Amino acid sequence: MATLTLTFPSVSPVPTFGFRVKYWPVANPTFITTMSPNPTSSPITITGLSATSYAGTIQASCADGTYGTALSFTATAVSPTYYYYNGLICGGGIVGSFRSTLNNLADLGVIVKAFSAIAGNTLQCFNTITPTLTTNTNDVVGTFYDCSTCQGS
Repeated sequence: MATLTLTFPSVSPVPTFGFRVKYWPVANPTFITTMSPNPTSSPITITGLSATSYAGTIQASCADGTYGTALSFTATAVSPTYYYYNGLICGGGIVGSFRSTLNNLADLGVIVKAFSAIAGNTLQCFNTITPTLTTNTNDVVGTFYDCSTCQGS
């Protein structure tokens, strides 16, 4: 999933209800998303995006229910850099693969919870983490200090 960061000049005073931000994929302009809650400062980071090019508007949200002039933008979403790992499913000894945006995950001595393709795309806890060059799309969703805490979460 990609991330979009929007930076705009600060204003004083900040609008009572922040800024209304609407955005949509350039390839599908009917799929409009309005951020909620309204952000109150710059920069704004939007995560979990699937397209690469976005357009949108930013406008002040005023106390009387009106909006300021909409300022248009276009931007390119950036995909994160992933690092790939193998680990043993806690208590099972089965090797699974997963990815993280952390480049030193194997050095942290943690247990990770990630989706596992070898276990029917279910969440599993992994220990004995080592880097691998094999790519995958199984995202790490949490880190823990021991397998029992991970499995009980």
